[in-house]
Amino acid sequence: MMYRFILDEDDYLSHQLFTASGSAIQKKTMIRTWLMGVLFFLIISLVSYLSDYTKLTNYILIMAAVFLVYFPLRYPSFVKRSYQKHLREHYKNKFGVASEIEFKEGFLICNSIGIESKIKLSEFEEVNETANHILVKVRSGESLIVPKAMDDIEQFKLELVSNLEGYHIPWHKKLDWKWN
Repeated sequence: MMYRFILDEDDYLSHQLFTASGSAIQKKTMIRTWLMGVLFFLIISLVSYLSDYTKLTNYILIMAAVFLVYFPLRYPSFVKRSYQKHLREHYKNKFGVASEIEFKEGFLICNSIGIESKIKLSEFEEVNETANHILVKVRSGESLIVPKAMDDIEQFKLELVSNLEGYHIPWHKKLDWKWN
């Protein structure tokens, strides 16, 4: 059966954010940036303290405390804006384009504006299901984004499950996932 859907900017953004939320590199980057910021404020406050600028030292320590609390709250929105800019620059021609996918003889065939991809089902690494998408990760690093707003989503899920039998590909249901 042929399945048709259209991906918009939010679909691509959700995929990017979902991928980033499970990334150890992304978590390390956040922690490192957070600690470096606090360390910066503490070094500046130490320099001002040693120079007998106690008022300035107090202000800088207050700024360090605010940064310590405020940064983890604002960092997710910073990352989201960063991904949005990236998507608008590099994926703008993919937004609103109709795509078709179909299962044939051990392959998933994807068609979109003059492009046809043929992916072996054995190359699927994992399937992640969120509240709004089914995200299929391929071993080569690509991903297939299927919006649950698609008309035949239940039929697609059944066909995907039946086609993946025997390949031992994990299916992770993360229906309550959302970006911070």
